[in-house]
Amino acid sequence: MKTLLNCTILILCIACQSLSQGKEETSCDDGCVDVIRSLVKAQKTGFSTSWLEKNNRNLGDRIGVGLQRIFSKKEISNSDNIRLFLPIIREAFADPKMIRVERLRSPVRTLQLLKRVYDASENEDIRKQIETLMDCLENEFRDCNRPEG
Repeated sequence: MKTLLNCTILILCIACQSLSQGKEETSCDDGCVDVIRSLVKAQKTGFSTSWLEKNNRNLGDRIGVGLQRIFSKKEISNSDNIRLFLPIIREAFADPKMIRVERLRSPVRTLQLLKRVYDASENEDIRKQIETLMDCLENEFRDCNRPEG
């Protein structure tokens, strides 16, 4: 168990390092996907670290691309999965100054993803949460209260 945890941490460190090397890509490479997968897992277990949070804040619009690489079309519309990734998306854009690559500050692909998920969801509570997040993203979090962690 301890060896598995050490291997996971090593892989995450390598993935985080590749993200922090200033790549100006708008796509989400394998390292980016690994970070997002770790963020989803941390959200699911309630365990997070400051370096994961820091890398989330640097993802910007890659978050939407990466989530689509992780989840199938059916999985991404699942209410439980939506509840996992909405806070991750919110955090990825909560402080745009933390996003190093300027073009990633604009949530174009992430809003497209949220619109598709909104349209596919039949759960009114989830739809309201998505709608609130989309409004916040479109208004750069002006007048949006961040949820208590």
